[in-house]
Formats: sequence, C-alpha cells, structure tokens
Amino acid sequence: MRRFASDTFGTRDIAFRFSAPDADPDADMDVRLGANIRREVFLIFKESVNNLVKHSGCTEAEIEFQMTDGSLLLRVSDNGKGFDASRDSDGHGLVSMRERATSIGGQFDLVSAPAEARS
Repeated sequence: MRRFASDTFGTRDIAFRFSAPDADPDADMDVRLGANIRREVFLIFKESVNNLVKHSGCTEAEIEFQMTDGSLLLRVSDNGKGFDASRDSDGHGLVSMRERATSIGGQFDLVSAPAEARS
C-alpha cells in the first residue's frame, strides 16, 4: 500500500503521510485478514488513491491504516477542493468502494463538501 501510494502521489507531486502498524511477525495481531478481505481492502484503497489524484486537486494527502479491537480502519484524506457527496456521480468508483466494503462486512463513510479544505 505504501509503495502504491508513493508511486501514484509521486507522479503528481502530492506530498503524503502514510501511517500503518509496523509489520512484526511475532506480535499478536488484533485482526487476522483472509485473502479475500485483504484483496477488497486493497482495491478500496487503490480506488481511493486514484480518485484523489484524478479529482481532488490536492497538494497533500494522508493515509491512515489501523487494526485495533478486532477492527480495521482505512482513512484517506486530502486538502483538495472537495465535492458534493450527495450528488450522483457519473463514475462507478464510489459505488464500487461502498459495495466492496459491504461485501466484507465493513462500512464505507465519505465526508466531503465543495471547496472544503481539509488538513
């Protein structure tokens, strides 16, 4: 995930921070992810990063990945122009991400507003 983000953001000169747990094979993990869940989470992540690069006009992005209390959290945010999340989109990306999250028992939340700068 870190490598994909670095490659994608780097081509657009978007500064980013990536926060994820250290990979420690001896540590007890709170969440064990099967292959299907790992795949769906990665595809949601990938679509989020691609949408951010294509549409946000941002100069900074932040990716947070946490596994705690039997749950997994993936948060992607940026300082871009935002959009009206209540309006229908011509694309399928947001619908696909929501469907993927639901299919693995997850939740997909989107927070945005036109011209809303986030840090």
